[in-house]
Amino acid sequence: MADNDEFDNEQIRPYIIACHGPLEDLRPVLESEPRLLRSCWHWGGGDWESGMDAAGHMGHPDVARFLMDRGATLHAYAAASMGLTDVVRSMVEADPKVVNRPGVHGMSMLLHVSMSGDTELAGYLHQQGATLGIDSALHGAIAFGHENMVRWILDHGTEDLQVSNFEGKSPLRAAEEKGLDSMVRLLKSRGAG
Repeated sequence: MADNDEFDNEQIRPYIIACHGPLEDLRPVLESEPRLLRSCWHWGGGDWESGMDAAGHMGHPDVARFLMDRGATLHAYAAASMGLTDVVRSMVEADPKVVNRPGVHGMSMLLHVSMSGDTELAGYLHQQGATLGIDSALHGAIAFGHENMVRWILDHGTEDLQVSNFEGKSPLRAAEEKGLDSMVRLLKSRGAG
């Protein structure tokens, strides 16, 4: 198992950045230095990010599976973004507070599950008390075109329809820019402006 002391930041950062993108960007980085698998990048302020964190919050199940095949540990947030209901349930049973604990970059479990579009899993998390990040979860659902998840979020307690994503866009603007016309109509019907 490698730790960050084996590598300098100029080696770790490209690996973590590659885990954010498509699998073809990651393969050569990890194949050239497989021990990077267990390294983390510190963005500052105590925000450490592993490759699995990156794959999870970007909604890249193929990257997460590639990392797992090489020995990376799956965690609840990545499992939620992959829609792995049984895995998430077992992790929540082991640690019920995870449903409202911020993950990497402060992202919530609900934001992660919104990327999968799995409204049943979202419902399970909500029954377990998940409320953290329900507003920003709209952005995960919009990014992946999951109108059913947007509807679920709107029906289950979202309050801030102006919540900004990392680009400073509201949910309505993000949906408009993606050309998701029925989602735009849905958001407007619920008061987004």
